[in-house]
This record gives sequence, structure tokens and C-alpha cells, in this order.
Amino acid sequence: MLRSVSNARFSSRLLGSAFSLLALMRPTMADAQTESTDWRAVAAKIVERMGLVRGERVLLAGVAGESDALVPLLRAAIRAAGATDRGAGAERSTPPPEGTTEFTRGLSERSEPSSDEYLRTVDVAVMLPGLTASDPVYASMQRVLRGGRGRTVHFHWAGAYDLDGVLMANSLHYVENQAAFIRECESHMNARRYFLLVEYDTSEASRWIPYPVSRTRLATLFERAGYSSVRVLRSRPSLYRRASLYAIAVGPL
Repeated sequence: MLRSVSNARFSSRLLGSAFSLLALMRPTMADAQTESTDWRAVAAKIVERMGLVRGERVLLAGVAGESDALVPLLRAAIRAAGATDRGAGAERSTPPPEGTTEFTRGLSERSEPSSDEYLRTVDVAVMLPGLTASDPVYASMQRVLRGGRGRTVHFHWAGAYDLDGVLMANSLHYVENQAAFIRECESHMNARRYFLLVEYDTSEASRWIPYPVSRTRLATLFERAGYSSVRVLRSRPSLYRRASLYAIAVGPL
């Protein structure tokens, strides 16, 4: 899975700095769920990524029929982590009874802008497969984030999308095995396979840049992965004075 984390304050528990992973995608929704999926492992990984603090209030939001097997396991893992389970809401359909709580019933009775205020009591919202930015709970939660509250976790199933490319800004330096990560990205992409990245041009590891990706190292990573075009677009000094920032475009294999 490729995941992206949005956080109003970018909590250090999650990544230690701003993380952005955006994808240029065309949905195909092919084989999003299979009988072989280890749902318990998926739930454990999502809860791990949330970096929950005891008492935090967590809401699941999705589309009924898209990830029903995951919901009870994820809710149980959230409770086991000491967080408060707000239930699982569903868009475009009647939510399954096993995900319904007093909180989700209250949410279903509200519309904008009342839903925005209601969702301000959510510390973490998990956007499950099938949910899109046009769905009311998704849009409402994004407005809450922009107001400086909460954080959300988004993820996309392997095989569910046919990507033209991936845009990453100041995030690859959080990945320990960067070559493996590139291969994982490729499993979500079509033959065009474009990358656009922004990184710090340094080889010195630090608390903020645990796995540095200098301009030279990044070029080498992609050349070894078989990419024929690796082009620096622009560089400028960093506001934090750690190292200069550079933008690089990587072309097809």
C-alpha cells in the first residue's frame, strides 16, 4: 500500500516533520480486496502509523462493501492501543450495523457546516478505500485539518490504481530502504513511471533527516533502478539552513 498522512500540526509522533505523498492517478479499482489479504496485519500497520496516544478519539470513514472485513479488526486494534473508538461511518450507502456508534449516528444527521464542528472532536480520521474528496465526511475533515485540528490517514490498495507518476516533497529521507520503496511505488504505476521529488542536498543524517538523499545519491538510486532520465529542475537555500533544497524529475525506464 501507498499511504499518505495529513496532519494539521504534523505531530512528531507520526513522522517528525511534514510528510507529503501525492500521486497522479487514474482509478481502475482492480482486485482491491482478495481472500488472501491478511486483514489483521493491515489493521496493525494502520494503527502503528497513527502513532496513537491514549485517549485520542479515532473515526473510520469509508464506503460500505469496500473494506468491511477490515473495520472490526481496525476498531479492536484502536481500542487495544488505548484510544477511543468513534466507530465507522459510511458514505453513499447505509453503514453496516457493526460499525455504527452513537457518534456516527450523530454525524449522519448533520450537514455542512454543522458536520465540521462535530468532527472537530475527532483527533484521528482514517479514510478507508473507496472514499473520495467529494464525499461529505472527507471534505468536512479536510476543512477541520485546515483549521488546525486533528490528523488523517489515507491509503490506497496495491493494484487499485494505475499511476502515471508520484510527487514527493521532503519525505523520501524518512524511508530507510529507498530502493525498495521505489520498487513498491512502481507496483502501483503504469509504464510511463514519472517521479518528481524535492529533497535536501545533504549526506549528513540528523533528527530531521534520518536517511539523507543528496542530489548525487538520488540520481544514483534511480539510475540503478533503470531510469534513463534524471534531471535537476531547480535548487534554492533552505529556510532552516540545514542544506539547500533541490527538485528533481525522473523519466520513464
